[in-house]
Amino acid sequence: MDLLNNNATDDATKTRDRITNRTKQAFQNLIREYRQLWREVWNHPRLTPQQVFDSLGTDAGEWLQHAYATYAYINDRAPDALDLPAPSPMTINDDGTVTVLVETVQENAPESESTGSETETD
Repeated sequence: MDLLNNNATDDATKTRDRITNRTKQAFQNLIREYRQLWREVWNHPRLTPQQVFDSLGTDAGEWLQHAYATYAYINDRAPDALDLPAPSPMTINDDGTVTVLVETVQENAPESESTGSETETD
């Protein structure tokens, strides 16, 4: 089937095609947004990663856990989609804040579900 010249006429086929296309588009949007968020934290033009996490305050740990889950979801379905360097090691503190242990971005792409960082939780 040619995606640009889809001539489906019955409702079931049209619905299937809309669902399939929207699902693909939503996944591509998720990848794009994840990349933008990664850059916002790790390649911010004026803030260090620690300053970005400090701005999130006690929500930083929860945000980081969501970021890890999103990375795992994307990586499970499209392992080559997130070609990003691994972030610096960090820890989630008891109060929900995040401490970046080293202020550098590493050269290798993340390989584990936790984006290659060393996160501790209590």
